[in-house]
Amino acid sequence: MIWASRDFLQTQDGCISTQLHQNLDPNGKFYLVNVARWCSADDFKNATAKMRKALPDNQVESVVFYPSLFKMIESDMPFERKMGK
Repeated sequence: MIWASRDFLQTQDGCISTQLHQNLDPNGKFYLVNVARWCSADDFKNATAKMRKALPDNQVESVVFYPSLFKMIESDMPFERKMGK
């Protein structure tokens, strides 16, 4: 079920990429962190609103989501430098 959200969001306007990261510290606060890149905050907000309507029962037991928006301020990747400025 958790992948249904990712699969849906990847088809939406403005979605650039997603990366799922696993914490190497078994005592870390977060076990998994998903980093999704969007062209704009509005694209993200529109896509997640559509997802909530399309997948209303997309709840995963024992998984807690902390959706947040962040602005990239620095990167060593040429493409990302263009996107962040």
